[in-house]
Amino acid sequence: MNLFCAPRRQLRENPAGPVAVLVALACVVLPAAIFWRSTPARVWVGDTLPVVPTVVQMHRHGDRDLTRLLPPNPRSDRWNLFAPGELPYFVRTVPTRPGVYSGYSAGMELFAWPGVLLADARGADLDADGVQVDIEQTTAAGVAALSLGLFFLTALHVGSPGAAFVTTFLVATGSAYLTTLSQIPWHQTGVAFWVSVVVFVEFRSGGKPTLAGTVIQAVACGQMLNCRPSAVTFLVPFGIWVLARDRRRGVVLPAVSLLSFLPWAWLYVAIYRQPLGPPSAFLSDEQNWTFAANLDGVLYSPGRGLFVYQPWLLLLPLLLRPDVRTDADRPTPAGWYAFAAAYAMLHCLLIGSWWGWCGGWCYGPRLVSETIPVLGLLVVRPVGWLLQRVWGWPLLAVVAAAGFAVHYPGVYGRGISWNGDPNNIDKHQYRAWDLEDAPFLYDVRHPVPRGR
Repeated sequence: MNLFCAPRRQLRENPAGPVAVLVALACVVLPAAIFWRSTPARVWVGDTLPVVPTVVQMHRHGDRDLTRLLPPNPRSDRWNLFAPGELPYFVRTVPTRPGVYSGYSAGMELFAWPGVLLADARGADLDADGVQVDIEQTTAAGVAALSLGLFFLTALHVGSPGAAFVTTFLVATGSAYLTTLSQIPWHQTGVAFWVSVVVFVEFRSGGKPTLAGTVIQAVACGQMLNCRPSAVTFLVPFGIWVLARDRRRGVVLPAVSLLSFLPWAWLYVAIYRQPLGPPSAFLSDEQNWTFAANLDGVLYSPGRGLFVYQPWLLLLPLLLRPDVRTDADRPTPAGWYAFAAAYAMLHCLLIGSWWGWCGGWCYGPRLVSETIPVLGLLVVRPVGWLLQRVWGWPLLAVVAAAGFAVHYPGVYGRGISWNGDPNNIDKHQYRAWDLEDAPFLYDVRHPVPRGR
């Protein structure tokens, strides 16, 4: 008992100490990485396919031209599946030079470099689909696990160690972390990681980071934007939040953030003539946007609803109770709840105004998955309040079971097939509202015939 109580006491008294870091690594990061990497899910989508090949091309030839992977080159069967004989949608020609280049931001390439270098060191065929899939999945699981570890360390500053552990478990097994962020190197995976870095530094310093801490946050903000331009929904309210509390930080943060993003902006201008990279084309097409037209689908549709696939968010109303929202031993930075609410609402509103709000071939609410690190922190204190009540444990057990159950088909079943059966979700978005044929019911509604 003493072996258990001692670390727990240190976590409670010093959530920023070395014991907390060791516990996060041993009890959160490592188990999560192993758990997510071992899931049988095999998600292949075009959005992430250029990540590893671009890094391989940079490593071998020092450029980003992906022409060698196009048909009739037989080395990449995955590429040929998307557009046999044609130019796949995830690469594009550019006006500045010959060849074809990734159609997406380069942010996840930073995380793929270690996997590519290690695979090359052991003599693996970097062009083989199997090797690239392994790098993709290992990268995604590792980055998501590090993000979850930072989430846990931040949660220790918000509530009790018990509440931090339980909330981390809910997020790990019952959120988009399980079926999206940890499976392949989605750009949301990188955004979620950098958001976790920024929020961790903010809470660890009690809302008053040193200059070094502010620089770390600024670098994270710049890399966040490089992962996905939609990160502005975090950057704008966060910048306003910082400026309202500390004018000097409010000036240093955006200045260093821009410096952090400047090399990428230079790269994008040189290749695409767009400082935000190829995704900026979506922002410039006014036909793609109708204000809040699909906000209801983003929040609670059976196919993509944020609250459907994160049932623990139903604990948020408990924050209306002052005794739940406040904690004298662990005060939150001033304005934390206002910032978190503004970020979540702004991001959901952005996605809900876009024609492609369903997120294409994915499982659950991929396009809002980057908000999970912030939304998860909001339920730490409700979870801690429930843990102090006899009936709270059974309720949390039900919430945890519901969260895992709704994601189970996405990683252990055939839920991803729902996107194309009976027709393509990209062209038939009304299917996201079909409760009788929701993604989490796909294996039940469409069982595999016996003998197959």
